[in-house]
Amino acid sequence: MSEPPEPEKAADYVQNAAPRLVKVAAVTAISFALFDGANRALLDLQDASENARQIASGYRGDTISMTTIRLALLLDSDPKMTSFQNVYRRLERPEVVDVLVRRARDTSPWAEALADRVEEDIRASVLRFLDTYRAIDWHDLHGRLQHFRNRGLAHLTPEQIERRVTFAEIRSLVRSVATLGECLTSFYPGGVPLRVDEIADWSDRAKSVWEAAFRR
Repeated sequence: MSEPPEPEKAADYVQNAAPRLVKVAAVTAISFALFDGANRALLDLQDASENARQIASGYRGDTISMTTIRLALLLDSDPKMTSFQNVYRRLERPEVVDVLVRRARDTSPWAEALADRVEEDIRASVLRFLDTYRAIDWHDLHGRLQHFRNRGLAHLTPEQIERRVTFAEIRSLVRSVATLGECLTSFYPGGVPLRVDEIADWSDRAKSVWEAAFRR
């Protein structure tokens, strides 16, 4: 049996990668929100007991570390890995998007009259994905993220950490990957992404839990 045309294989990659990326993007955003909620609680309640503050600080540190590790995974450039970078390399090719559109139209449960709407939704999601991806600072910020992850989180290298990322920069990357995950739900029927506007809600919930614990 002959190999399928390359655009078909590229479309297969996007559809196979989408569920995992949507899920990991969601838990990455939640990890950051849990950090953010604990951090705000610690800043607001300076009179909490030392024991409670130590526990909350440890929790805060681990959640932001996990967020950083997951961000690095999602944005990995290794062609052998499942990542947003590798999805981008396929979605930036119009012939691959055409294949995905055709598949969506062919499998849509909607009436033929609504098939054009299916195509519009796919192309709009792809365009938003490409715009969001291209807005990421790949030269400086992503390089510092990888450096920090490689020398301080994933490995203990002999070399010291020389470049770091700020919490504000991590927040911006989290919002980016959450948006990228939202866009890929077009290729993940039944998938439920974590929307960017839900990050604040998770943060508020985490803050409330820690505030209640501090007052005991």
